Amino acid sequence: MKPQGVWIAVSLLAFAFAATLSPAQSKKSQTQARPPAPVYRSRANWTGFSADQLLQQIDADHDGVITHEEWERFFRDHDENKDDRLAQEEIQAAAAKEENKEETDSNYGRERAFQKLDANRDDVIQRNEWPGNDRSFSRMDANHDGVLSREEFMSMNGRYWNEVFEDLDFNNDGLISRDEWLDSEIAFQRLDHNHNGVIDKFEFYTPR
Repeated sequence: MKPQGVWIAVSLLAFAFAATLSPAQSKKSQTQARPPAPVYRSRANWTGFSADQLLQQIDADHDGVITHEEWERFFRDHDENKDDRLAQEEIQAAAAKEENKEETDSNYGRERAFQKLDANRDDVIQRNEWPGNDRSFSRMDANHDGVLSREEFMSMNGRYWNEVFEDLDFNNDGLISRDEWLDSEIAFQRLDHNHNGVIDKFEFYTPR
């Protein structure tokens, strides 16, 4: 091959090699120029809030689920500064208000219990809705019509339901769990001396 031909061949190879490097170098340059991805941080520390606590506050009819209406009502009532956001402080204020009501209203726990037991929302407790025994149901059913009205449940006679350990130990395991307890959370915590989540017979009959 003539020298001139060799020079032309070498030049073409160099050009081809440079062309293959160009896209890679361009990509590397773009990667280096790209700004770092933003770091998103939570604007509120929700540590200390349990699902059960929030459920108790939002679930107005205490049926164990939150409806769209209940959530909207809770949001509307507790968005104090009306900025369409619920901050931790606003949730805490709602919890404090609920706890104060529980402490000062002697019928608070009984109202919640009635709403919880009235599963079909007909404003009476049917025998099949009552988790206790026939004796406790009959004692509260003052007019013997086979159902417990709100008045019967809230009456002095109706208060009997949470005064006997066996009437609340529905599964007869010798313990009253939070699910079996029908009164308020504060009353449960007051009886659960060792804070193990259940009330035994000794704790029940020796309140603090």
